[in-house]
Amino acid sequence: MSKLLHSIRPLARSASNFALYGLVGFLATGALHDHVYELHPVKGSSMSPALSPTYHETGAKDRLGVWKWLPCQSLRRGDVVVFWQPHNPEEQSVKRVVALPGDTVYPMQKRGDEKARVYPFKKVMVPYGHIWVEGDNWRKTVDSNDFGPISMSLVVGRAAQIVWPYHRVGSIPERREKQRTRVVEAREEADMPIALKD
Repeated sequence: MSKLLHSIRPLARSASNFALYGLVGFLATGALHDHVYELHPVKGSSMSPALSPTYHETGAKDRLGVWKWLPCQSLRRGDVVVFWQPHNPEEQSVKRVVALPGDTVYPMQKRGDEKARVYPFKKVMVPYGHIWVEGDNWRKTVDSNDFGPISMSLVVGRAAQIVWPYHRVGSIPERREKQRTRVVEAREEADMPIALKD
């Protein structure tokens, strides 16, 4: 009996170690996904042609590698972010940052589709702690032109690269079409006090 216990003891120790390491690995993976890095699909055609360019025809979605650790630190115009939609708080969206706090935005006043909807804003100064986001495909997007600047607290992460499908792996492409919304950056000379101009 003692020989049997002696031979079982190492197996039990190995099984408990395996279970412990498995649990630690599971918790670490969950923490990484929740707070550091995740894969996020780009649904819809609002970011086409830069992201998910064939979604409208085939339903194919790009998957982005998204950094979630301090996503708004050193945020720049042109960055692509994932955020909770202010008008639909159970859904996340992927859009491009167009303006930062202090920037003045002159939104496009009419969408170029059959509805030709007039946007509710003429001129907006982006408040502190907020950003202005837009989809690259202005014909098929719901963005800050519709709901205004979003709080940085809604930003979940910043897209780092395309990780799937394999033939599209690489950095996030820049916007191809010219931006239709005019943005006056807060640090441009036009916004500086007269006393500071040469």
